[in-house]
Amino acid sequence: MSYDPNAGEPAQPQQPPVPPQYQPPGAVPPVNQPPAPQQPTYQPQPGYTQPGYTQPGYTQPGYTQPQPGQPQAPQQPPYVGYAQQPGYSPQGYPVTSYPGYGAAPGQLPNPGVGGLAIAAIIVSGVAFLSGWIPIVGVVLALVGLVLSIFAIRSGRGKVLGIIGTILAGIALLFGAFMTTMIFVVAPWNDTSSSSSDPWSVETPSAAPDDTAFDEAEAAAVSGQLIETPCWSYDGPKHFTDNISADEAGACYGQLELWGEYDENGDFVPTGYGETAGQITVEPVSSATAAKYSDGTDLSATVDALEKPYLSTVGGTISSLHEETTLGGVPANITRIDSDVAETQMKVVLTTFSPQPYDIKGDQRQLFLISITTPYSNGEEQLQQLLDSWEWR
Repeated sequence: MSYDPNAGEPAQPQQPPVPPQYQPPGAVPPVNQPPAPQQPTYQPQPGYTQPGYTQPGYTQPGYTQPQPGQPQAPQQPPYVGYAQQPGYSPQGYPVTSYPGYGAAPGQLPNPGVGGLAIAAIIVSGVAFLSGWIPIVGVVLALVGLVLSIFAIRSGRGKVLGIIGTILAGIALLFGAFMTTMIFVVAPWNDTSSSSSDPWSVETPSAAPDDTAFDEAEAAAVSGQLIETPCWSYDGPKHFTDNISADEAGACYGQLELWGEYDENGDFVPTGYGETAGQITVEPVSSATAAKYSDGTDLSATVDALEKPYLSTVGGTISSLHEETTLGGVPANITRIDSDVAETQMKVVLTTFSPQPYDIKGDQRQLFLISITTPYSNGEEQLQQLLDSWEWR
């Protein structure tokens, strides 16, 4: 008989079987592994949220916690914050630029070219082209200048405004010059003026002709006194005294016969036009005179002056030595055949003054006097100068 250890004890009821726990696929059942320690739950302070931290149990709207064994949905791209959106501030509000406070970041002002600048360059250009017209050029230049200045100050079309200012400025200067010429210089050419000023212009009432021309009157050998601190003489009536007061004070002299040739070849003195006759007086500097003279030897001085001076005055020497007197002192006449067909007589007088004259600090004594005339009474004119000449 076998021994039953449980004999005499009440039988224990049979326990129901324990179902196996669910394990995800691929999971290895723990082998007597102690439970993992639980992490302490982070409790944020009231009103404070740590950047980048998500509280436990919080899910974003539309997000579903994946369940074990379910495929995981593709992750969404990271959320772009407001600060990365163009045209928005970090708080998410649109950026608005106000006049005078600058443009929004990344935007540049583009004022363009204003109509004022275009008008300025057009008016200034027209003024520049028409500046030669009196009054009109000045008015257009002033308008263009004002428009250009306003265009520069407005900031729209500054380059055009600067160009317009330059053009208008040039036009204004030229227009002012032309206007001045019309209203200031032109009255001097008034033919009705009765002024005795030798610079005034007198126009003949009729074109000269064969019957109107009077050579005796035109070739008058006297009529105006010419004088300087060194000498004086009675000059031809219709010659013009073309010398400044400063030069006359230095004992220079120059008379010129201005007029026009008529159809018969006669020269009519009008006070303007071309020059057909002249009488010049030149005191030679002491340094120059020393090159051609030794003391006051007149004949030797004329010989020395033949090539460098007498043969270069416009013609061919026909007579080098011809003795005469001028104001009581010896003088020499050199006659020249002029290379101008209309010239009737051309002579050069060489003489030494009775004493040296102090002319601008230089002691001068050698004088050269030339006479040219288109009239047939040239000898009479030469004799008039010799007879009326006086040394001072």
